[in-house]
Amino acid sequence: MKKKIRAIKVDNKSFNWRAVRGNQSCLLLRVWVNDQKRMPWIEVEYPYKDPWLFIAEAVEAYSGTVEFNEKIFEGITPGKVAEIVRCATSSIGIPNLVSVTHKAQWKNGIEQLSFK
Repeated sequence: MKKKIRAIKVDNKSFNWRAVRGNQSCLLLRVWVNDQKRMPWIEVEYPYKDPWLFIAEAVEAYSGTVEFNEKIFEGITPGKVAEIVRCATSSIGIPNLVSVTHKAQWKNGIEQLSFK
């Protein structure tokens, strides 16, 4: 069984991350600054459809009967987490003490990711 909270090192800084189900069409990526696990530093709503729940839609897509974006079935990888952490670091910085969780929605790529 995989660990629920995973460690990642991005640009020589340590973070922890976890992806949990938000609803049927998204995952919530939560990232904590290392040693500050009281509150997530960032939370990103990431579009995702579970292939087991949307099997009919996937079959129609692969048969060519409907236009489909297969990336919606791709989960969150460590590479994507690192990319999101770099974007957050450049736009909001890393605080000494996390006092608020910055939230964002993944739309069409890292270029459109903005944290509140």
